[in-house]
Amino acid sequence: MEAKRKKVFHTRPLFYGFLSLMFAIAISRYLFVGKIEYIVLACLVIGLFSAYCLWSKKIVALFIVLISFIFGLGWFYVGLNSFQGNSYEESCQITGRLSDNFECQNGYVRVVLKNVEINGQKDKNIALTIFVDSEDDVKIGDVISFNAEVSPVKLFNLGSFDSSAYRDKTPYSCKISAENIEIIDNRLTFDENVRMKVRESLTQIMGSQGETAFAVLFGDKSGIDSDLYASYKSAGVVHLLTVSGLHITFLITLLGFLLKKIRVRGFLNFLICFVFLGVYVYLCGFTPSVLRAK
Repeated sequence: MEAKRKKVFHTRPLFYGFLSLMFAIAISRYLFVGKIEYIVLACLVIGLFSAYCLWSKKIVALFIVLISFIFGLGWFYVGLNSFQGNSYEESCQITGRLSDNFECQNGYVRVVLKNVEINGQKDKNIALTIFVDSEDDVKIGDVISFNAEVSPVKLFNLGSFDSSAYRDKTPYSCKISAENIEIIDNRLTFDENVRMKVRESLTQIMGSQGETAFAVLFGDKSGIDSDLYASYKSAGVVHLLTVSGLHITFLITLLGFLLKKIRVRGFLNFLICFVFLGVYVYLCGFTPSVLRAK
């Protein structure tokens, strides 16, 4: 009988390392909050696997798993530290640009203020609430200047994690009346311009349902009616309004089918799909769900 070939490279330890990294990323926010049940779970899983590896003398697998787990926790920790902003105790002079992360409600507008300068120094984004008499008082792309107090945003509060602040990179929050704002200019970035034109076209063609179609395309749910959004949540299908692997898979499958029909194959097919994905991720604002899917 032919002797069995001995494997030179074993992929199983790398698979264990990948699972360990995903496990660390999934529970890191709960560990940093200090939730006892997740701390016990992490210690139990890592402890049992370590005991198994030591008993079976799989030292390489144990080393990869521990390093991957520590790396996952460290990645989250670095993200927390990079999120933190400065401390401001008095009213500040603030300038910035209103992005298209723009949500209108009765009497106020919530928006992410970007390209921020506080007291003449470049700083991080601000979750800004503007009290308005009319929705036309401010618009997307406005470069504004005002004086107000800036409050730090707490990512962890009563055991919960503020994922929206972490996603939007807004370590500050601020409230101001529209009458106290000076509008200096209006500048839209290329991706904001594209998203606004697509949004206008969809709402003109589909009416109020255009906002739902826009959310499916770009993941921006700010324009969806609150009652309709609650219906999506209660039905358990709100994930359809967040661009993720489902959307990416559908788009790439459709693009691949079209390229195959026009006889585009091989490296050129891959290059076109890669460029398309890059542009799409850029237009979606590099949100975490899109980056994970890519």
